[in-house]
Amino acid sequence: MDPVSVLSDLLYRSGNNIESAETGIVYLDEFDKLAKRKDDNTAKDVTGEGVQQELLKIIEGNDIEVPLSGSGRKLNSEMVRMDTSRILFICGGAFDGIEDVIRNRIRSKDKKPAIGFGATSSKSDLRNKEYNDLIVNVTTEDLNKFGIIPEMLGRLPVICPLKQLTQQQLVEILTKPKNAIVKQFKEMLKMDNAELVFNKKALEAIAKDAIERKTGARGLRAIIEKHLTDIMYEVPSMNKQVKVIFNEKCITEGKKPNIKELERKEEEQKQYVD
Repeated sequence: MDPVSVLSDLLYRSGNNIESAETGIVYLDEFDKLAKRKDDNTAKDVTGEGVQQELLKIIEGNDIEVPLSGSGRKLNSEMVRMDTSRILFICGGAFDGIEDVIRNRIRSKDKKPAIGFGATSSKSDLRNKEYNDLIVNVTTEDLNKFGIIPEMLGRLPVICPLKQLTQQQLVEILTKPKNAIVKQFKEMLKMDNAELVFNKKALEAIAKDAIERKTGARGLRAIIEKHLTDIMYEVPSMNKQVKVIFNEKCITEGKKPNIKELERKEEEQKQYVD
């Protein structure tokens, strides 16, 4: 990643208005991929550290020369100077494995032995703690151990840990938003004269599958597509109004959704209601 291209894109999206760009917001996604990592048998990977050092120049607040075209550095691009001191930089990422770093840090600082009947070891308690219980205790020390350089952490003063979504929250994401995934699939099948129905247990099974795969909300669409793709090809050739019932067995047992032909009375009643 070229840090200057980040500013160039910000300038482009602000209509090449320098004053507007200098008070903009930059979100750097997958920032955790820039972490320098160290394994027992390998040397440090300095590639991520090098990009972090380059990012420091713009995050700490400097006058940076940026291509006006917004298309990156080119020989013929007009260059302008941008003051980055008032730009809000947000660095986000999954930080996969950070919970282990937190657990090890707490374990190393708490070496008190368990004494007495019924006493439990703090080490065993830590092993049983889930991600949501650990992530709230994240510190700059943990992020540094993960691979973010101290200079970068010193310029990112606010740490905001996000907990993993629960099964119920994933179900709400599937159904409640205006452009919810379930609503989108219903509309697509409706164009082929089919009514798509998800029962409650099916939605819970989809959410549970996303949690087990550790894909979160991003993986919900892929799970539904996997089990609906064949049906979406079959329905247009049926030349009749049908109801497609998506139940929990589609997820737990890999079965296809049930297809039921709508009776004439039910069809007429549905048209009357519409």
